[in-house]
Amino acid sequence: MASGFVGRENELGRLEAVCSQAKRESRPAGALVNGVPGSGKTRLLAELRGREASSRQLSMVGYQTGSQVPLAAAGDLLRELVKVSGAGARLEAALFGAAQANDRPLEPLRMCEAAHRSLLRLEGVIVLFVDDLQWIDELSLALCSYLVRSANAEGKGLAIIAASRPSGTGSAFSESMTRELGPDRVTTMELGPLDRDDGVRLVQQLGPKLSGERAHELWTMAQGSPFWLGVLARSGGSLDLTEYLVARERGLARDASRLLAVLAVAARPLSPQHIDALLGWDETRTEHAVAELERSGLAILEGTSLRLAHDLIRSSAEAQLPPADRRQLHALFGSWLERQAGGDAQLLLEALVHRREAGQDVSDLALRVLQSPQRRLLGREGLRYLSQVADSRGFSEPAADLHERVALLASELGEHRAAMQRWIELATNGLTVP
Repeated sequence: MASGFVGRENELGRLEAVCSQAKRESRPAGALVNGVPGSGKTRLLAELRGREASSRQLSMVGYQTGSQVPLAAAGDLLRELVKVSGAGARLEAALFGAAQANDRPLEPLRMCEAAHRSLLRLEGVIVLFVDDLQWIDELSLALCSYLVRSANAEGKGLAIIAASRPSGTGSAFSESMTRELGPDRVTTMELGPLDRDDGVRLVQQLGPKLSGERAHELWTMAQGSPFWLGVLARSGGSLDLTEYLVARERGLARDASRLLAVLAVAARPLSPQHIDALLGWDETRTEHAVAELERSGLAILEGTSLRLAHDLIRSSAEAQLPPADRRQLHALFGSWLERQAGGDAQLLLEALVHRREAGQDVSDLALRVLQSPQRRLLGREGLRYLSQVADSRGFSEPAADLHERVALLASELGEHRAAMQRWIELATNGLTVP
């Protein structure tokens, strides 16, 4: 059973006011919640979701390995907008139709406009939740900004509630919204530690057998961090996250432990169906592993996807994996993503990232990405990563085609200086591509 919401009433009230303003004025209003890992940003957004249940809700969630993959964060949002009667078909055609029919890459402006048209067809005020903003890819951020500008021009009620770790991306996002909407319609807040009273309440809620004195001690040890308060309340007071995870994992059955490792390496939510396909498990086996991870407090099932309860858990769990196991899981996940991708350049690039982490040769996959009709959607972030892949091969004859394709993509993206430098390197090394 989920714990009740403790503290943050002031912050929650300010976020509710943003939603009310968007509804009252039929115009966009936004909020950015900044906080260090473990400060309770995602929990705060989840509570707001429940209180705004009467509004239409959309989601955009960033994840670490998808930060270089265009539109990775916008997947859930686009899937919902594609379902909109009439306008959704136009968006689906913008996303997939042009590349299939004309062998042309998707045009970001056309996609953004089609998404905007779908958004306008939704009735009432829309609440767009944007979580882990610091990991959202460039194109998803551009889409979000486009929807804000368009909704402002059309007089559409849209509340954007974003959460981010302290980062340049979060600051830039807030500044962009302020320029577009004005300071009276943009709210920013910092989530600090819980105060003593709220911290003690949280500890005693999660650890009912703990005395008030012990709860106060744990609040002091955790320095008010909601995440650490949860860890300490459930673990009896051990401040060491590694010890906490080891203790938790020791009680896990083999399948649940394996699933924890997969989620840590994947660094993204996975549906039970994806887990079945990835690990070759049947539905019952997956259900048991998912349920056990949920009971342990290490993972949360949200809608149809399972995710780790906090990124600190993910990073610590991944760090505990032996290097050989970590490489094997990156290889497994990368190969699975590659099979799922088809011609999707974003998924192919994500697969490439994982396979490279596995220490595999990714030259052929990089060429496949660079030859995709959707390659321009990879943007400058994707170009930088693919440039690193090409550079790691050196300027030898086998890598000539890879370098040429990177140069072509740079030229297509308007990065003419980078393209010219790569052409010069090819010529200097006496390399020509048939």
